[in-house]
Amino acid sequence: MAVVKITDVVVPELFTPYNSLDLLERNAFIKSGVAFSDPAVTKLMDAVQGGDVISLPFWNPITIAEPNVGDDSDVNSTPGGITASREIATKTFVNESWGAKDIAGLLAGSSPMYDIAMKVDDFWTADGEKRIIYAATGILAESVASHDSDLVYDISAQTGTGEVSTLGAASIITARGYLGEYMEDLTMIAMHPVVYTNLEQQNLIDFVRDSENNTLFKTYNGMRVIIDKNMPKVSLGGSVYKYYTYMFGTGVFSLNYGDPGIAQEIERNPASGNGQGEEILYSRRAILVHPRGYQVNVTTTPALAHGLTYANLALASSWTRAWTERERIKFVAIATLG
Repeated sequence: MAVVKITDVVVPELFTPYNSLDLLERNAFIKSGVAFSDPAVTKLMDAVQGGDVISLPFWNPITIAEPNVGDDSDVNSTPGGITASREIATKTFVNESWGAKDIAGLLAGSSPMYDIAMKVDDFWTADGEKRIIYAATGILAESVASHDSDLVYDISAQTGTGEVSTLGAASIITARGYLGEYMEDLTMIAMHPVVYTNLEQQNLIDFVRDSENNTLFKTYNGMRVIIDKNMPKVSLGGSVYKYYTYMFGTGVFSLNYGDPGIAQEIERNPASGNGQGEEILYSRRAILVHPRGYQVNVTTTPALAHGLTYANLALASSWTRAWTERERIKFVAIATLG
């Protein structure tokens, strides 16, 4: 990544304070509780623990069948049992760096390195949000490939008389039905701004205040609305796009940060800039974004054990469903044309 040079800053004729143009990322998934942090997983995330794969064991549900009817026979009942399985998650060690020539700050009258330092947390929060979106894309692809598309209701190709290919009340109700009696567990709906505009034009959005009467939230049918420009859209040619809207309950994804070793350090290069100097800020994170109920396919693709890129997260081949009951996965997507 290029360092900040004189050409990257505005050199003011009068030295007025810089206005900081912060990242436009709103980090809606993380702030709204779609992702949660498990302290036990966080402990395993620390670099000092070693290893790259985290196993999350769980007990499978017991079989729901008709119980025995007691009698006076000599027949012994056969006890049932319970089996165990596990989710498999992987740590990902990531880093980024930013640099600035000293002369750039001197001429600008404001320190670019200071401003960069103030935005590092925003950068990593946005990275976590993007990883959640890519992971959702991956398990949707796995659903299409291996589970008869049981995580996605696609109406983007509907063109018949009376059929609607844009998001509306009917399509949302149908998609919620994918969770059967657990449909009420869906508490949040995330959508692209184009899709949100469509719903607002239909007067389907309500506004409610939080418990302290401070913040006004957008809701639809009791679900909190999340608007995010990073929600996936797929070009169908020309100006036509297929948009994906996600509905989910709280804690669908684990989001954990651990100790990456040296989390942050600054390199000073006094010879750079023909002796004027340069500073480079290095920032590192250990992150785990994991859709609950899944295994990362580290056996078939060993390289995944060393971390997941955005591209890895979005691939069906990266995931195998560990939970046998679809209803336990509090997540469903709708594919529309807007």
